[in-house]
Amino acid sequence: MTHEDLSGSHETTAGYNAYVEECFQGEVYGKALFRTMADLCEVPERARKFRVLQQLERETKEFLLPAVREAGYAGDESPERISEGEVQGAQLAKTPWQELMLGLQTELEGYVREFEQAEGLSPPGKESLLQ
Repeated sequence: MTHEDLSGSHETTAGYNAYVEECFQGEVYGKALFRTMADLCEVPERARKFRVLQQLERETKEFLLPAVREAGYAGDESPERISEGEVQGAQLAKTPWQELMLGLQTELEGYVREFEQAEGLSPPGKESLLQ
């Protein structure tokens, strides 16, 4: 193995580690966003849907936690990301339902593309975490 191989391997691992932490904090943000939207929603059925999304964000965050710690991060929820999620959630809670659903669809499609591209960051043996 050459020095270049080791350097490239380190860069890949560092990119993977940072991405795992970024994903974890994204789930923190999403959990706060959907919690706020559910709290502010006046239509019970819609509020329930936001609670389901909040739960999905929480479960995904918990799934990522061991990998985040293995990557050298504490696994603490960023107060800044929580605040950002709450602010955005309060703004989105005022959005008409149809407009909100179209916006969420667009966001989701972007996340799917991002996740597909990020699968290449995984070091050997860690591929399933990013799939």
